Amino acid sequence: MNRPTHYLIPALALLVIGTAPVSAGDIETDLEVRWRAFGDKRSFSEAAKVSGHQELRTRLSMMYGMNRSAQAKLTVQDSRIHGAPSSGNTMGDSNLGVYEAYLMLNELFSDNLALQAGRFPLDYGNGRVLSEFNWDNNGRTWDAVRATISNEKVAVDLFQGRLMERTTSLNPAAAFDSPDRDLFGLYVMFLDQMVDVYYLFDYDGNTIGEDRALRRSTAGVYTARDFADKFDYSFNGAFQFGDAHPTAIAKTAAEEKIDLAAFMVNFEIGATTEMGDKSNRAAIGVDFTSGDDPEEADFGAYDNLYHDAHGFNGWMDIVSTGSAGLIDVYVADYFKPMKGVKFGGEVHYFMTHQDFTSRVDSDETSKNVGLEVDLFAKKYIDDNAMVGIVAGGFFPTEDYAGEGADPAVWGYLQASVDLP
Repeated sequence: MNRPTHYLIPALALLVIGTAPVSAGDIETDLEVRWRAFGDKRSFSEAAKVSGHQELRTRLSMMYGMNRSAQAKLTVQDSRIHGAPSSGNTMGDSNLGVYEAYLMLNELFSDNLALQAGRFPLDYGNGRVLSEFNWDNNGRTWDAVRATISNEKVAVDLFQGRLMERTTSLNPAAAFDSPDRDLFGLYVMFLDQMVDVYYLFDYDGNTIGEDRALRRSTAGVYTARDFADKFDYSFNGAFQFGDAHPTAIAKTAAEEKIDLAAFMVNFEIGATTEMGDKSNRAAIGVDFTSGDDPEEADFGAYDNLYHDAHGFNGWMDIVSTGSAGLIDVYVADYFKPMKGVKFGGEVHYFMTHQDFTSRVDSDETSKNVGLEVDLFAKKYIDDNAMVGIVAGGFFPTEDYAGEGADPAVWGYLQASVDLP
C-alpha cells in the first residue's frame, strides 16, 4: 500500500462516521486489540534454537443500519509482527487495510430474501470446510456476493467468491472463457433438524494446454447437536470430485488432466458435567482425510479448502503429510474450575491414510506420524477481555522426522480486548 492510500482509509472511515445520518441506535462499533508473544521450536533438529516474535492485530468495525433493512459494514484492520516494519519509522508502514466492507439488503423483493455484496467472511458449520480462520493474525475474508433465502425452518445461501482476478475484460464473447479463479457455493441449513448440506465448486479457469487448471466439486453434510442432557456430537463429511491438471495438484506423474475422488470425515462426541460455577467437558474424536494412492489413476488426496487450519489436527500446525492424507485420533478435556477461568488440553495421535517413505530407510514405508499434546489456560477479566497461555509438544516417529529426531515445542502468551 502506498503512502497516500495508507492515510486514505482511516480518513474515509472518519468521514463516514462524521457525515452519515444515523441515530445512536442505528450504528454499532467494535474495537478489538489482540497481542501474542510466541516461543517457537517447531523443528526436529537438536541444534535448532527457540525463536520468538510478537504479533498484534487491531480491528475497528462500524456497522450502520442496525435497525434498517439496508445495512453497511466497514472493518479496518492492522495486522503486524512487532518490529516489522521498523516501529521507529512507520512512514512506510503497509499493514493497514480493509478487512470487511460490504452492504446488506435484508428485504430484497420479499422479507425472506437478502443480498450481501463486498468483502466479508464465508464461515459455516464448525469451520472444517469454510472458515474465517479468526485465530490467524490476518483472518480470512472474501471478495464475494451472497444471496440468502430463509424462513423459520430453512436458510439457503448461494454465493460466489473470487480468489484471483486475471482479467477484467468486458468482451461478451470472453465472459464464458474467463481465466479467473472462483469459489461457487450452495449451503442449505435445515434449522429444525440442525443439519446442513452443501455443494462447493472451486473453479480455476486458467488454461494449461487444452485443459482448465481446476474444476473441483465438494459435496457434504454437517450436523451438531446436544442429546440426553449432557452429551453432544458433531459430524462433518465431504466428498470431492471433478478434474484437475496435474500441475495444479500433486499428481506429478500424470501428463493429462486427471479425475478427483477424495473424502473427509470429522466426528467428535463429548460429555459435559456441571457443578454450580464449575463445569467439565471431555471429548473424543477423529478427523480423517483421504490420501492419494500413486497406483490409482484418480487423485485421492482430499484438499482442506478454506478451513480453520488451527482448530483441527492439533494447535501446533506442524503436521504436513503431502498427498498421503491424515488420520487424527484425539481426546480432549476442558475444565472451568470457577467463573472466568478455563483450563484444558488435547492429545492427538497422527497417522497417514496412505504409506509414506521412511526417513530412516528409504526402502521402507510407514503410516505412523507422531503424538501431539496441547495445553491451555485462560482468564477472562470480564466479558470483553482475556489473558491466556498455550503450549504444545510434538513427538514424531523417526520414520516421519528422521533418525534421532527431537520433539518440537511451541507456545504463546495472549491478551485481548474486544470493546463494543
